[in-house]
Amino acid sequence: VFFSRYLLSIGLPFENWLHRLTTLASSESDPEKFLSQALTEMLDLPWVEGGIWTAGTRNGTFGGASQHFCHEFSGQPLQLTLHTRHKLSPALVWHFHLLAQLANEHYIAKLRARELQQVSYLRAIHETGARLTHDVKNLLQSLHNLCYLAQTANGEDSKRLELLLERQLPQITQRLQQTLAKLQKPQSEAGGALPAAMWWKIQQQRYAGQPVSFAAANLDPEVLVPSALFDSVADNLLHNALLKRQSESELQVHVALADDASLLSVCDSGSAIREEVLADLLHAPLASENGLGIGLYHAARQAESCGHELRLACNEPGKVCFELHRSGHATAARE
Repeated sequence: VFFSRYLLSIGLPFENWLHRLTTLASSESDPEKFLSQALTEMLDLPWVEGGIWTAGTRNGTFGGASQHFCHEFSGQPLQLTLHTRHKLSPALVWHFHLLAQLANEHYIAKLRARELQQVSYLRAIHETGARLTHDVKNLLQSLHNLCYLAQTANGEDSKRLELLLERQLPQITQRLQQTLAKLQKPQSEAGGALPAAMWWKIQQQRYAGQPVSFAAANLDPEVLVPSALFDSVADNLLHNALLKRQSESELQVHVALADDASLLSVCDSGSAIREEVLADLLHAPLASENGLGIGLYHAARQAESCGHELRLACNEPGKVCFELHRSGHATAARE
């Protein structure tokens, strides 16, 4: 009976501390603050006067120091020295060793969680930079095309070139402003919305003179599209298709938009995408010499954040089609 009461009298304070440790673990995300507060809670245990702790490059103290009774508990990375009112029995030393181990394991878990958060943050910075680099690359390609037309135009083409510049330069300026806005506020992916008919007309003007055909569309004048998303996807798909045409001269590129703007498709009549590329296409950045690399990966992530899905709808020789569709419409179509 006395032994049972002794165990219960020892166990209750430890149980209270464990409950506080669990509560603190769920409310405090900073590893060092968590560890400091958890060890400070030990002052409520009847045997503890104070302590000193070291964990990596961090250290701290809690309570007071006893000149007579000192106990060390070593772990990785936590090194804990406890000052007690009395010399601890072997059973109590064992109990405190378990408490130190629990605090240490929680601390390690929070360190890892912080590292993962930092990796995620750095990845977000990297992906934002890569996406904006790709946007600027597309804008630069548009400017190169205009410069080439200006250098090769003769007297008969001067009026046509002037009209082309009047259409293209404001669009390029607007897209550059959107890219700078993304750099300042990378969390804003959707951008503004444009009437689908206006966006469709802008694309036809943008690729005027390019070997790209646009299907006739009877677009609903009330329908809006997220212009930043549609610009990014269309630029990536058409840029890749036109690059592909440099090695496949007979390749044709065809673009279509559903009347309710729920589906945008870009198809080419070239060779199928290689089997070894398909597994990671749209799911990871790919090493590539002529497109289908990081641009499509970011376009797919951007589509997800805007409630859309970008997918490879067909991959056959003579018919390679990508589709951007609103997620709900895609589900309904499959059903």
